[in-house]
Amino acid sequence: MDNPTRQPWTNHTPHPSTFLWAHELRRENIQLVNQIDTIRADLAAANDTIASLNRSLETLDQRAREETTKLENTLKDLEVRCDTNLRTGIERVDDLEAENRRLRNRLDVLERECHRCAREQHSMEEGIRARVLDEVREMLLERGKLGVRGAAVAACSAAGSDVLVPDSMPVGSVPGVGVGVGVGFDRRGEGLVSETLSDTTWGTPSLADEEQQCAGNGKDIEQLGVDVSGDVKQRAVTTMLKVIQDRASPRQESTKASDTPNPKVELESTNAPPVQRKRQRTRRSIPIVPADEEDERILMEMFRR
Repeated sequence: MDNPTRQPWTNHTPHPSTFLWAHELRRENIQLVNQIDTIRADLAAANDTIASLNRSLETLDQRAREETTKLENTLKDLEVRCDTNLRTGIERVDDLEAENRRLRNRLDVLERECHRCAREQHSMEEGIRARVLDEVREMLLERGKLGVRGAAVAACSAAGSDVLVPDSMPVGSVPGVGVGVGVGFDRRGEGLVSETLSDTTWGTPSLADEEQQCAGNGKDIEQLGVDVSGDVKQRAVTTMLKVIQDRASPRQESTKASDTPNPKVELESTNAPPVQRKRQRTRRSIPIVPADEEDERILMEMFRR
């Protein structure tokens, strides 16, 4: 619609179009005012929001600064603690290394002391073993000498003894009957060689049998020279030969052993005055085997261990 041109007031009579224009302008003014009010309200809300956001931003900034300060302080504390712990750990490691060196030195000293004690103990054991072996050797030598002397006396006593001994009684339990008759060592020292009896243990042997028995005893005694010196062996052989000569004489007889109840008492002499009396039945000598060289060897092995 074309806008009518406004005509000057020539008269005071209103025109209808004037009313329309006035009404339209008023309606537009009201709409503009409403829009302006709405814009003002939105602006005020925006300003409030901006102000709230600014306050929140300031709060966040302040908290961030505080947290940063706290983190810096915590980091500084951690650095200080780490430095302190590191120095303490280094000092402790140094102390442990020094203590380890001291312990190694003490261990070396203890090892040397243990080796020295072990050597002393070994030398002491060797000395004790040597002394024990020497004592055993001396004891065996003395025992061998006494055994040679007792065997010679027992052989002579048993060869001419008139004591009647039953089979159930040992020879050493009767006074006057020697122990170890007919027993001797061989030349290699491998054991005892014992003579056996005849078919019967009772009878009256002839002079020739007695001479043969004494000669056999002399040979057995002569074989005891393994552990006995030559002087003792020569004395034993001389004694046996003298006994054989005495037994070979028709007017002399060998004396019997002492009548004491103790069978361990040795004869003082084998050349007692001859006694002329009727010969009775005699029991031939029953050899009792003493400790041989095998037993002595076992004993020495026990001492060595």
